[in-house]
Amino acid sequence: MLRGGWAAQTWDDVLSAQFVVLQHPGPRLYEEMGALPARDWAGRTLVVCEGDGETRALAKLESLGAAIVHLQLVDPRDPVVALSGDGKAIARLRRVLMKYRLRCLVIRDGAGPALLAAIRDLEDAIMAAVRESDQALRWSGLRGAEARFVALASAFRVLRC
Repeated sequence: MLRGGWAAQTWDDVLSAQFVVLQHPGPRLYEEMGALPARDWAGRTLVVCEGDGETRALAKLESLGAAIVHLQLVDPRDPVVALSGDGKAIARLRRVLMKYRLRCLVIRDGAGPALLAAIRDLEDAIMAAVRESDQALRWSGLRGAEARFVALASAFRVLRC
């Protein structure tokens, strides 16, 4: 998304970076991270993107000085991301992301899945309401395109309030 950084080949590569980004980390990676020898992670921010996370491995890295931030992509079209975790690390990451014109929402730790579910539920409810009104408008005599226009115009008018 940012078109920056590189794939680390060794743990030394990882430890030379200020931000370590894990995209969709799997259980095997968390096992390897949990088995790492004690190294100093102070000053490094571990950004876990779209991952549920193995909390024991992350807790071990946190005890070694790493700051953990969870990043959820809220809307790839906009783009908006939700951040949770270490407050100071969120502030540092947010400054970087805002340079790339990403909007950042700060949410309660662990609330990423609930946020995404709430957004899906809202979108489903809006679409259901538009479909129902579209059918009712067609029944009243409007043609397809006219009914869709009136339904969407009404929805936008309500959402602007």
